[in-house]
Formats: sequence, C-alpha cells, structure tokens
Amino acid sequence: MDNFVKWFKKTFLVVMPKERTRKNVHLLTNDAQSLLQELLPEQSSWGVFDPFDTIYEIIYQLTIRMVGPTEIAQDAKLRAKSLSILESIEHSKSTMRVVFPWLPTIMHLRRTLRNIQLGMLLHGLIRKRQKSGIREDDTMQILLDMGTSMRNTIGFVIGALFAGQLNTGINAAWVLVKLAENEQWMARVRTEVDAVAARNRKYHGQPTTEALGSLTLDDWESEFPNICLCFHESIRLALTGSSFRKNISGQDIPIGNSGEVIPRDAYAAYLHDELHMNPDVYPNPTEFDPGRHLDERGEGKNVPHGYIGWGSGLHPCIGMKIAKTEMTIVLARRSE
Repeated sequence: MDNFVKWFKKTFLVVMPKERTRKNVHLLTNDAQSLLQELLPEQSSWGVFDPFDTIYEIIYQLTIRMVGPTEIAQDAKLRAKSLSILESIEHSKSTMRVVFPWLPTIMHLRRTLRNIQLGMLLHGLIRKRQKSGIREDDTMQILLDMGTSMRNTIGFVIGALFAGQLNTGINAAWVLVKLAENEQWMARVRTEVDAVAARNRKYHGQPTTEALGSLTLDDWESEFPNICLCFHESIRLALTGSSFRKNISGQDIPIGNSGEVIPRDAYAAYLHDELHMNPDVYPNPTEFDPGRHLDERGEGKNVPHGYIGWGSGLHPCIGMKIAKTEMTIVLARRSE
C-alpha cells in the first residue's frame, strides 16, 4: 500500500499537469452550466435546493471529466451509477477496524464488494476500448498509453475520484450554505462575477453565461479573489477532526528539539481545531468571515503552518489547483 501511495502521487503529477486543466476548462464550464440547468429546473419557482446533493453531483461530473473516463462523463446513467457506488463505499466505513484492523466487519465487507463493483465497471470500459481500438482524450487513456497495468489504472482512477470528490464536493456545498447565511459576502461574490463577465464580454449584451464560458484557466485562477477567500474560510470552519500521517521512513523521526520521536511505522495525529478554532490565531473563530484571510488582516499568518485547509509543509494537497478551479467554476456559475 505504501508503494502504491508513492506511485500514485508521482503519477498524478505526470498525468495531471496544468496544461491538461487548461485544455479541459471549457468542458468544465459547459458541464457545470448544463448540469445546473438540468438539476435546478425549479429554481425560478421557489429557489430551494440541497447543495449536498445537487452541487455534490456537479462536482462529481467535473472530477470525472478531469480524472475519470470519458464514457462516464458523457453518460448520465453511468455517472449516476458510479456516483452511487462511490457514495456507498464512503458510507461503509467501519470504525471498529480502526481499533481492530484485522476484523472482517459487515461494513468492511460491504465496502470491499462496492470497491470490486466500481473496479469491474472501469475494467469493462478499459476492455471495451482495447477491443474496439477506440481512444479517448482522458486520464485513463494516458495511463493506458504509459503501459500502466490494469490494476494500477483502476486503482489510480478510483483513488483520484475519492480524493477529488469527497473533499471538493462537500466543500463546494458548504460555501454556498455559508454565503446563503451572509448577505454581505453573497453580494460581494455576485458583484465580482458580474464584473468579470462584463470585462470579458465579446459584444454588447452578451449573456453572462456566454461571457463566463469563454474564460481561460488563467482567468478562473486569478479573476475571483472574493470567491477564493470564501472557500478559504468555509474550509477552515468545515475541516474538523484530525489528520493522520504514518511514519514510513523506516526510522524514528525526531520532533524538533523536544527529545521525542515519532517511531517508525507509527502514526502522528493533529487536531485541526487546535489551529483553526484557536482565538489567538483566528479571533471569533466560529464566525464566517472571509475577510480575515486578506493580507492586511493577516490572520493565521503569525504562526507556522497557520492554515491547513489544503495541507501544509511536506504534504500539501496535490490536487489543490484543480479543486479550486472546479469550485470557482461551480460557485460563479451558480451566482451569475
């Protein structure tokens, strides 16, 4: 498993360069817009929806577009089926196995069966390509062209889907919830989206939807600072629990000058609230205040690793830029 994790990280950087996101950005914006229209048809009549269903599904489509097979991205039934399996895997966690990792619990068996089911779905798509000679311009094809084994190709796609979907889908939903509760920042976001659309209109009267659809990756990464602040703050509030890292170096690791070590093969745990809910670092820590991350206020910048929403130190999120782009596209499209 440790070797697969190392291989996964190395391979991700190879198959997911920035140029790939740049190439796919118009597909992402079109997917987001079409799904918003499809999943929110009743918006004009009563304007109520559950972002943890709707936005989660949209983020899944964008994630599939970036790291999954084209066949799923272009087939609503396959998308729904694969998302259902993915959610079932996530909901089949067994807390007992944290204490007793050898225990074959019912939930673990269910999780294993669902993993096999998702793996077989991807296996079938790969075999179909190999038999027909059909090639797609996607991550799975890149892996196959690199000579990656069937097992590792399937493992990479499933791992990338989990890493990209479970965090990004939830975070994108939470920021909409927070903005719905804060009229001031909702207004700022809408003003920002309108301003970006106005600057990029090709002709007078061009609809906002079309103007946003023409944005480049550089535009999405640089033209929405208020949206980025909102994501930053929403993640700070939503990221609860602990982070774990296993010492796989093969030797004890000293903890600074404390005289203590993290033993080989042991886990180190860090409680997020010790930082993100620390009033000495973030005054009024339970308040949704994206402005706290502005340079002039500098909250979180007075301590080492003062923000860990995207990881920190040697373990930043390798898919951070892709996730930020996906969330920005969805929120901007939703706010237009």
